[in-house]
Amino acid sequence: MKKEIRYQTAEIAPKVYAVNECGLSTMYLIAGSRRALLIDAGVGILPVREIIAELTPLPCDLVLTHAHQDHMGAAYMFSRVYLHEKDWPLLNYINRENLELFTKEIGEKGAFEAYGFGVKDIDFHPCPSTLLPIHEGQKFDLGGRTVEVLEVPGHTPGSCCFLESASHILFSGDACNTNLLLFFGCSVQEAWKGLEHLKAIRTKLSSYPADLANLQNFSGHAGYGTGKQITALPKRTLDDCIMACRLALDGRKEYRKKELLPRHGIVETVTYGTVKISFKDTENKLLPR
Repeated sequence: MKKEIRYQTAEIAPKVYAVNECGLSTMYLIAGSRRALLIDAGVGILPVREIIAELTPLPCDLVLTHAHQDHMGAAYMFSRVYLHEKDWPLLNYINRENLELFTKEIGEKGAFEAYGFGVKDIDFHPCPSTLLPIHEGQKFDLGGRTVEVLEVPGHTPGSCCFLESASHILFSGDACNTNLLLFFGCSVQEAWKGLEHLKAIRTKLSSYPADLANLQNFSGHAGYGTGKQITALPKRTLDDCIMACRLALDGRKEYRKKELLPRHGIVETVTYGTVKISFKDTENKLLPR
């Protein structure tokens, strides 16, 4: 008898679906009139192709927000996989051991029990051999709706967000969330610049219809851990990320705390508002006060 693994699917906008993979990560499916696009591909536990077929009959491509193992587990199932070239070197670090360590860390916090899965349920495959690059301003025409690429380095050098203006949603991956990790190849300075770029894009949208000025931000971990709600991040998340970076770069130690993270060792953290950033190096590039 096939084991039943629980997961969540929610239609967060017309023909836009969030799939929370056992509390480990969240992928998003956007369907137009001609094609569909999947943003990220989870850890590799769920039958992603079967889930897509249940939601839309359209041909589907895959685009990755960044090259981390919890976002590309089912990438091998797709003939066309899009990823920013600056993240291609990170593919060398993706292996079953690292994936199991990540899954165990989240699972032992309650996800194993909540979703009925275990480390042995991971269907690990090597990264796809054929990748296609993406870049700032590139658009995926799905028929009646488009998805635009925004480069937001910080979490990784090639981290990207995706804007789908028809549904007023920003899909931010791990580039702009409430637990921002900044020790995968970028300094806090670089992250700050990426977030400021994202804010400039958001400000530009204020000239569009009013509802576009208030984009919803869905991250790569909606429904994270044992959380049962697939919801957008708080409206102030982007501004709080920027301020946390500024405080980290300010040079005053009272903002910083040290913390031991599983798999990552000792990091420094700064908390501001809804956001905590974790980092190892600011490169001593201080911002003006």
